[in-house]
This record gives sequence, C-alpha cells and structure tokens, in this order.
Amino acid sequence: MIFVYHYFGRDLELAENRLWLLAHQDDEVLALHLHSNSVSNFVVYLTDGVRTGATFESGVRVQEAQNAWSRIDRNAELIFFGTQHSLGDGELQNQLNHSHLHELISICQVRKINEIVTPQLEGGHQDHDITSMLAEELSRRLSLRLIVFPGYRALHKRFPVYAVMSSWIKLESRKSLPVATRIRLANQSLILMKRYGSQLTTWIGLGPFVILKYLLGSPSYLSLSDRQQELPEKLLYANRKKREKIDYEGFRKELSSWEVLN
Repeated sequence: MIFVYHYFGRDLELAENRLWLLAHQDDEVLALHLHSNSVSNFVVYLTDGVRTGATFESGVRVQEAQNAWSRIDRNAELIFFGTQHSLGDGELQNQLNHSHLHELISICQVRKINEIVTPQLEGGHQDHDITSMLAEELSRRLSLRLIVFPGYRALHKRFPVYAVMSSWIKLESRKSLPVATRIRLANQSLILMKRYGSQLTTWIGLGPFVILKYLLGSPSYLSLSDRQQELPEKLLYANRKKREKIDYEGFRKELSSWEVLN
C-alpha cells in the first residue's frame, strides 16, 4: 500500500469540484486545512447526526452545519443525505444499501465532482470508517481523486487516551505552516465548535487537541495513489465503546458487488 503525503501544495488546487463526504455535521472541523477558495465545495452528510439518547432532533444538526459553512464557504452546497434517508448516527454499516450508492454516484456525476475529501479509515468511529470505504468505492467507480484526513482514534482500550488529527501511518517528515495560517485555523476551529453547540461534550474532550494541532501547524492529509486504505486491525476498538465490530473486508466486497443503474 502506497500513500502520497502532502502539505498545502499545488496538488490541492487541482480539483475544481470537491465533494466532502462526511459522516456527521461537524466532521469538517477536523479538515479546515483542506479548504481552498479556488474550488467549488459540495458537502454530503451521510447520517442525520443524532446519536442514540440525544435530546435534540436532526433539524438542530442541519442548522448547525449551515451556520458552520456560512463561516467556511457561503457558496458551498450542503446535502443532508442522512436526514433525507433516515440514516442514523452509528448505523451506517446496517442501513446503507445499493440505492444510496446509486444516488451518491448521481450526485457526483451531476455536479461533475473530480475530488472527494473524507475521514481516514482508522477505527475511531464506525461511521467515519464506513464513510471512508464508501468514498473509496465512489472514487474507484468514477475515477475520482481521493483525499483522506485523520479524525481521532483511541490509543488504549480502557483509558481515555486519544490521537486526534494524527494519522496512524508513520510519516517520514512534516512541514510546518506559517504562523498566521496556524492562528487563523485555530481560531476558526474554535468558532465552529461553538456553532456546533449540540456536540459540546465531544468538543470539550477533543477541542483542545484540535486547536493545538492547528496552532502547531501540523494537520495532515493523505492522497491515496491506489484509492484503497489498509485495514488498521490493531486500532479497531472503535472508541473503546461496546459497538458492533465492522467486517471491513466483507463490507468492501459488498460495496463492490452493488449494481447501480446507469
């Protein structure tokens, strides 16, 4: 498996129409360094963003995302796919089907998408991983460029230790960002966290690490040369929570077998 590692080079300017394929409203906070004013942004949220036991409804998440993207890119088109199709937070593995894939292919074709940005396969959240594999399938079928960014993953099965915005792939070198860019990204991430008020408990835990990552100037992303990620088997305790294990290879095979109408 070969990964090509980049930092804010010309490669990010190659896309004209970029699809952000995200699992939840607020995932984009972890990838602010990938935004470019030179591309058209189309954002698809695959779940309704409402976790089990939540005291808010999907409309709250829709409003929060709209407020967030008004700060990032007012011209971005937001598609609340999970809300439209009643795809629940944490349920992508069980609820996605071939008709959803068909519709996502149509979304890409109609909007002439040539690049997908999505979370990295890393075992931090099952929805992130399913979203990442779905993005791989879309990029394979439509010959699209695929960019993945790390979210978060547990480093210990019992203790609350996380790696945030840090790829589990070992990289040989890092390039620091200009100070002005670091401050801008850190400030923007803080503003967006406030706009996602329904996720306060999440951002209390992850927020300081996100801000620090931007301030240190070391957020990363991976450009996949062969559009398929390795399976991080040792990392798959998904947040240390008692969740259904994902059959990664099985899900990939199922995705590739789904036939869609032309």
